[in-house]
Amino acid sequence: MAKRLLVLCIMVGVLVGTSGVAAAWRHDFENRGARDNPARIIVFPFFVAGVLIDSFVIRPISVLACTLPDLTGCSPDERRALGMEEERAPELPRERTD
Repeated sequence: MAKRLLVLCIMVGVLVGTSGVAAAWRHDFENRGARDNPARIIVFPFFVAGVLIDSFVIRPISVLACTLPDLTGCSPDERRALGMEEERAPELPRERTD
């Protein structure tokens, strides 16, 4: 009986708690153009800079490091993720010709 009461209290708490969040989100969505967060203007250039650094610095270093897997410890999964190693289809068993 105690477990059922606990589950019931948790369910009521979740439903009551999320209903207010859903209503607040709907209100925010309707008024989004009027009151947008000013921090977005400041943070957006950091996102663009991060993408550029990833594309032009981190990935070339990763490709360079994976060209020497014995020295750097680059695994086959990392090489496959960088597109350096083609995925091979598993070989089918050959028919026996006895």
